[in-house]
Amino acid sequence: MKAKITYPDWVEKYRSRNHEIKRIGSNYYLYERKTVYDRETKKPKKISGEYIGKIKEDYFNHE
Repeated sequence: MKAKITYPDWVEKYRSRNHEIKRIGSNYYLYERKTVYDRETKKPKKISGEYIGKIKEDYFNHE
């Protein structure tokens, strides 16, 4: 079982059901996310979508 990653509150406010946060180095990025059902494994599968923008402590850079 994977450990839950915790992010600072200023990053967590951008998380939603359809968005995921990725940390690369010391930067945080926001991506689209969706879930599809895999009939072979009979489990949901997470699919990362397009890059939305970079999250900074004092602003969100939407690209």
